[in-house]
Amino acid sequence: MSSLPHLIARATAAYYRQARELYPTETDFNDWLNTLDADNRRRYKQQGLDMTCLLPQFQLFCLERRGIYLREFMAARLTSDQLEYWEQEKAISDFKPSAPSTDLF
Repeated sequence: MSSLPHLIARATAAYYRQARELYPTETDFNDWLNTLDADNRRRYKQQGLDMTCLLPQFQLFCLERRGIYLREFMAARLTSDQLEYWEQEKAISDFKPSAPSTDLF
């Protein structure tokens, strides 16, 4: 029997495998770039569409743009308890503080 993290990893991998069937366009690329901060926009624009197609963040953008939503995909493959666990873990991994706290030192 698979552990829950392993099950979630397999379901997530299956979701992103769908991106292999996509053919992202320059419009997809430019629209995704517009969602990024200036530094990342510059960096990924320099890398170009072909290299950026390998990034999970860009794959997610393209999949969801085509109506293939990660949450719906996971909900169809996990129990409600497993989905809740995945959502909690995802929220933790997606958290990005806006600036380091100055009161830590």
